[in-house]
Amino acid sequence: MEKFVQIMKNLDLPKPKRIDSTVSQNLQCGFSLELGHVNEDNYTMNDLYQLLDNLKSTERVIDVRTPNEYSQGHVPGSLNIPMGNEQSFLEELSSYQRIFVHCHSGRRAQTVYTMLGMQCLENVVCINSSGMADWTIAGFPVER
Repeated sequence: MEKFVQIMKNLDLPKPKRIDSTVSQNLQCGFSLELGHVNEDNYTMNDLYQLLDNLKSTERVIDVRTPNEYSQGHVPGSLNIPMGNEQSFLEELSSYQRIFVHCHSGRRAQTVYTMLGMQCLENVVCINSSGMADWTIAGFPVER
């Protein structure tokens, strides 16, 4: 992180205010102490499938793919909040005890996870190492 701060300084740009907390949250993306993910194993779509039938009303699955991707098939009961639109849903998202964020392969989920962390949401579980591609290949149920 020091390199990044030095580059920003060299460009005469201020250090981002929330970089210390955001970077640490980003490094933890995919880990959940509550679910026993305390090592370097990432939380996967298979893990989500194992929990899907037992999700509490205080938990929600969020699909951050485009509406077109979502309409072609999504995790049953998931809510589509395309990447870039999460700001409009902050109040709703903060009302859940835990939200599981996923996309097609994990990259967009990680970006949204970081953005939500910058908004001080601490209830986010990021599925950053897999996504709908793996869900479909595994033959898990798909809702259209």
